[in-house]
Amino acid sequence: MRRRRRHTTPSGKHFRDRRILLLLFPCLLANTSNASVVFWLPTFIKRLSGLPTSKVAFLVLLPSVAGLFGLLINGSHSDKTGERRWHTAIPLACVGVSYLLLIPAGAHLPLVMTLFAMGGGFLFAYYPAF
Repeated sequence: MRRRRRHTTPSGKHFRDRRILLLLFPCLLANTSNASVVFWLPTFIKRLSGLPTSKVAFLVLLPSVAGLFGLLINGSHSDKTGERRWHTAIPLACVGVSYLLLIPAGAHLPLVMTLFAMGGGFLFAYYPAF
């Protein structure tokens, strides 16, 4: 009985590939921002607004709902056009801009929630194309 030889590649070789690194970096940034929003958004809104927990829960839901619409629209358009790179890069860049604009927004709750909703919409929009 003959054994087949498997070709193995050292994993270090993959991490030296420029294309892999170009994919890993945006994925790392997107997952970090997503985890931060998921874990800290309720606390942030509660401290900023002073609203009761039930209203804070509703406000936390807004970025996820926007994300659902962003995911469906961007995924549909990406499938229709067959283009993937820009359907990934543009939403991730918009997430970064939305979150950077939170800094000057300060304690203005409606503006902060609008930016978080936009960020959530763009954050989930890149998943179908990635």
